[in-house]
Amino acid sequence: MQFPPGFEPGAKPPNNEGRPSTDEMLSLIYNEMKEIKEKDVKVDEYMKSNSSQMKNMEFQIGQLAKTVGHMQNKGKFPSTTESNPKEHCKTIEL
Repeated sequence: MQFPPGFEPGAKPPNNEGRPSTDEMLSLIYNEMKEIKEKDVKVDEYMKSNSSQMKNMEFQIGQLAKTVGHMQNKGKFPSTTESNPKEHCKTIEL
């Protein structure tokens, strides 16, 4: 019987010293995935917190814009015209 090159009958498998076993590798992968999931949860919480803070800021900026608009328009005529509540105006000439 002829064996392939480099194959010796009865030879021991290559030495895997220094390399983790399959179980150890799976355990490492599981732990890494667990850490990633925990970080993902923290990121989600942070994003939700930022979202509510952004909504509050948008509301406050809107209030500031209205206040500044009212302050600038004091003493001026409004930029939009209003229709005369009296449909027919009568004048008196002298």
